[in-house]
Amino acid sequence: MSIADAQNITIPVRGRISDQDNSNKLVGVKVSLLHNGSELSSSKTSSNGRYQLQGTGPKVGKYTLVYSKVGYVTKKIQLDLSDVNDEDLPAGNEIPIPDLDIDLFAERENANFEFLDTEPVASFFWDKNNFILDFDRRSEEHTSE
Repeated sequence: MSIADAQNITIPVRGRISDQDNSNKLVGVKVSLLHNGSELSSSKTSSNGRYQLQGTGPKVGKYTLVYSKVGYVTKKIQLDLSDVNDEDLPAGNEIPIPDLDIDLFAERENANFEFLDTEPVASFFWDKNNFILDFDRRSEEHTSE
């Protein structure tokens, strides 16, 4: 393992995407993993709405998952790995992430969803007591305001 590899983590992400309006699984949604605005990895959903991707990046920092499809409102999820320590990581430096299922909804005429360009719909943080990525309930309260 090189020094560069020792300073990086692997972030495997998977889940399923549905249409919020009719519960159908969405095909062809682009899912991108970003760090500091740079795309590390991307994938598209299959016929059953499932996606899977894996990115490699710095051990600390904030990552963003972007879910986009033409005709639908783009949504983002933030992964805050700022508190990850070397001792917290399992062998292979792979961050354990739960399945991330999300619903997208079609764009609406005369509706403005620009706030979703800057605000994630959900955030997860590294829980250093339990060594897991955990849902940040404060972000849910902020987004719903």
